[in-house]
Amino acid sequence: MPDNHTIHLPMYFRWNNIYQDMVAEMEEIWTTEKLPSLNCFYKCVKAHFRHVRRPRMTRLGKCDTCVTLAHNLNLSQSHQQKQQLRKLQDDHTKLHRAERLAYHQRRDQSFKDPSEILSMIIDASSPMFLPHVAPFPKGFCRAERLKVMIYGLINHSIRKKFLYLLLPTWDQQGPNLTLTILFHQLLQMKSEGRLPKQFFLQLDNCYKENKNKYLFGALAFLVHIGWFDSVQISFLIAGHTHEDVDQLFSTFAVPMKETSVSSLPQFIEYLDKWYPRANSRPTAIFLTCLYDFKTWLEPHLARLEGHSKPHSFLFKKDVDGDVKLWYRDYCSSKEDWQGDQNNNGVALFIDLPQSLPSQVNPTVFTEHLITKMQENLK
Repeated sequence: MPDNHTIHLPMYFRWNNIYQDMVAEMEEIWTTEKLPSLNCFYKCVKAHFRHVRRPRMTRLGKCDTCVTLAHNLNLSQSHQQKQQLRKLQDDHTKLHRAERLAYHQRRDQSFKDPSEILSMIIDASSPMFLPHVAPFPKGFCRAERLKVMIYGLINHSIRKKFLYLLLPTWDQQGPNLTLTILFHQLLQMKSEGRLPKQFFLQLDNCYKENKNKYLFGALAFLVHIGWFDSVQISFLIAGHTHEDVDQLFSTFAVPMKETSVSSLPQFIEYLDKWYPRANSRPTAIFLTCLYDFKTWLEPHLARLEGHSKPHSFLFKKDVDGDVKLWYRDYCSSKEDWQGDQNNNGVALFIDLPQSLPSQVNPTVFTEHLITKMQENLK
């Protein structure tokens, strides 16, 4: 925690889950050694890890399955039923940890062989309001301040991190925003001749911005024009989506609790202080335009249904050279990729767009809002 040395485990973790993982790893390394018992493990935790705790409450979104199982377990009075619920909890924990491991494996592959695999993760942070004053005065609660949206992107192939900053002139743009950020990265890499043939993309499991036909259509179009041979997009299980990009956000969010920031240039200047190591410091990019991918793709996309439940999607060309969509329940699933009823892949396009997307017209700040913000700065 920012004000002490306490370390909080994820709410879905139990100490016996950590013990089981420890035993599994030790069996791989020291198969002939006598392994510690669960009681011995608990004694070690109590003696040396008192600062590591499992929180009772969290501000982060909770997994529906985790909450439901924990609630039913508290209400259950039958020993047999409790055992069944704990088994379901363990199975669910293994699933979302396998999904996280699959993401880490793709990320590590991209580290080792960036010429063959491109891996990225994109997510949004909580918006920032400027001027930001610390400690926060009560009189600022109703003050008009400038809202700054922050999106994080980690490009594992080139080992670089980015913070995309934009004003609310393009608020509520959904996939247009995600795709503008994505194409900004891809165009830069293509101009440098650094695009590999496989692309893995990790996004938040949000239908409005990411899990929709517009983003799927844009990724399929990249395969059609030959930028990639295949594109795979994955979504972690809702409630278990916090990854390395969230650590990128927390690094500046924690010191901002004690630091006043009056302007966007000052925020960018403070990044050098908050990220002292150059290899972990993100590059701040201020978005000055947004492209209308939705309007560009809408007339050309076929109707898409049933894509809310799967968590992993693959875009590649079929034997006829047409780009199709395949899916499966989870990225870590052992099952084959599924398509339509004949398993031929799902067609995304009625026909292909021949033009390029146009820019979105920004919303103009009203004179009243500007006057209010000027008054707050005085």
